[in-house]
Amino acid sequence: MTLHPTSPDELALILRDAVREDKKVSVAGTGNWSPTEGDLAISTDRMASITELADRDLTMSVEAGATMDTLHRRLAAVGLWLPCDSPGGDRSVGSIIATGTSGPLADSFGPIRDQLLGLTFVTGNGRVITAGGKVMKNVAGFDMTRLVCGSFGTLGIITDAHFRLRPKPQADCTLTARPHHDTAWDIWRTVTQSRTSSACLLNPGSGKDKAQVTVRFTGSVNAVQSRRVELEEANNLDWREEESGGYWGDHSRAVLANPISLTTGSSVSTANAVTTAIDDLLPRGSAWVQRNLVRWAGAASVKELQIFRRTMSESGTPVTVERAPWGILKEVGVFGHLSPETRAVTERLHDSFDPNKILTAGGVFVTD
Repeated sequence: MTLHPTSPDELALILRDAVREDKKVSVAGTGNWSPTEGDLAISTDRMASITELADRDLTMSVEAGATMDTLHRRLAAVGLWLPCDSPGGDRSVGSIIATGTSGPLADSFGPIRDQLLGLTFVTGNGRVITAGGKVMKNVAGFDMTRLVCGSFGTLGIITDAHFRLRPKPQADCTLTARPHHDTAWDIWRTVTQSRTSSACLLNPGSGKDKAQVTVRFTGSVNAVQSRRVELEEANNLDWREEESGGYWGDHSRAVLANPISLTTGSSVSTANAVTTAIDDLLPRGSAWVQRNLVRWAGAASVKELQIFRRTMSESGTPVTVERAPWGILKEVGVFGHLSPETRAVTERLHDSFDPNKILTAGGVFVTD
């Protein structure tokens, strides 16, 4: 059964009833990212308003069911910008915050948690909690906003979020090239380490396929033009200019064409080794390399995912399964194995926010 609350208080009543009736709850958001399982699913599609846009203060308050595309359109109309390009198409704000997913722009502007000023969420036992603020991030003590961001709904269900904004860039230029494998890696390393681009994305390809490098510049007209000329002069390649909005929108939606997506931690020095492991162990999909992570989307069995995660853990590289069918997710988990020390801390947090363990319906913390 899917329920559609219209306010935090209504959601709190639903969760308190679920505790009394011993029902498991999962979050559906707007229904296009994570699968749901359990006795109840909570949709936020009736909490989808932009409640406040303070253009002078460069802040915005929205309900969790509002989609990121809606936010981008509203902001563009008034010359403002939220540098968030999380994968998955037209996802809800709550889904992006709960899963902590970040796109290529995070390389320059930080992940979604860095764009947040505050949020409101409802815990598993029906408490409405507001963390942070609307105007200026000034956290004294524990930062609960960062705790909830990326918790995959295990601590509560997000209902409202408050963002810091930026002026819309005067220029936004996206260039793509398809060099051979080694050249592509050299370009990606050079651009990434120079930190002159807003985003630099590498699809290394596989086998004899050519790689693709995508570089995005944002800023003033003169600065973007200067960086573009510098890039083109440094590489004897046929750079193609793309329409930024359409290109990055297509890239975001491409993840949804695959049943599974995951991310691994990486760096400029380790990314090549990570993609090599992906080629060897997860051959039915594609990888995209950012500065601090590699995202893979494709198809894989439970065994393939477990072997890949185990291989990555040998080098201390974390693997997060962002999205998968429940039959797979409950076997491999979002985070997989936790050390006894980490599990003890995690369980204490869950006991504080969801003492009856009604949220998420399983599939987050599973030992593989």
